[in-house]
Amino acid sequence: MLSVYQVDWVAPMNEGLWDNAGRISIHLPHFKQIFTIEYNLKNSFFVSYDDDLCIEPMIFEYIALNDIVFKTRVFQSGRRASVFTVQPLKNIYCED
Repeated sequence: MLSVYQVDWVAPMNEGLWDNAGRISIHLPHFKQIFTIEYNLKNSFFVSYDDDLCIEPMIFEYIALNDIVFKTRVFQSGRRASVFTVQPLKNIYCED
């Protein structure tokens, strides 16, 4: 079984997900504020375009400055991608 966390397009805190000319991209400075990097970033993102539990790996394209860009499209058949990662969440919402 694979444990994944959903990366939100719009959230109270920007999680780094954005549309780069129709391709899914991750802005690392924002992503690192929410998630701990424990695994290879190129292979730790998955996508789904419907509401079932079937997810597939995103296809890495390149890294540019602070962004990881994937070949994976933002929209497919009119549906926006749901993006998931295996990188664990940081414990940023707990108060001391």
